[in-house]
Amino acid sequence: MDLHPALAGGQFIVLYGSSAIITRAHHLVATLLRLQDVNLLDAGGRLQPYLLIHLIRQHTTQVDVWLERLHLQRAFTAYQVAAALETLPLTSIPLVILDFLATFYDDTLPLPQGRVLLQRCLTQCERLRQGAPLLVTLSPPPQSTCGPLLSAVLQHATAFFHEPGPTPLPTQLSLW
Repeated sequence: MDLHPALAGGQFIVLYGSSAIITRAHHLVATLLRLQDVNLLDAGGRLQPYLLIHLIRQHTTQVDVWLERLHLQRAFTAYQVAAALETLPLTSIPLVILDFLATFYDDTLPLPQGRVLLQRCLTQCERLRQGAPLLVTLSPPPQSTCGPLLSAVLQHATAFFHEPGPTPLPTQLSLW
């Protein structure tokens, strides 16, 4: 999955899949940091700092210089995701959002309220992608009732990459 050609201003790129997608996003962040600053919003607690540093060390020994280019925000609720997106200025710095909908899948957030918050977030995503590419990772919804949230995000995507989950291993059937 080569995302580099898709990373241009005005793009809203969605990576959908299991935990392998998060690893791919870390690879992409490390690659982007080689070239420029990166805004990273960790919306699902998916940032793996040791993995990111390991990936950076594959390119340079000056990890601290590269990490100075990383502008990290963490959000633990859907309200914090919305607030973080609303406060980001329109710049040419790429924005990566890890597990965008994780906080929206929370059982304590009523679905109608989640839809309103998501619409606010998507409005901000449309604004922010005008200056720089926007890369979003999404994990499968835990409940079928969250499907409309996923569909709403996909309607805004200009590029979509799906990583299928791991293939289950065949199991031996019992003879008795």
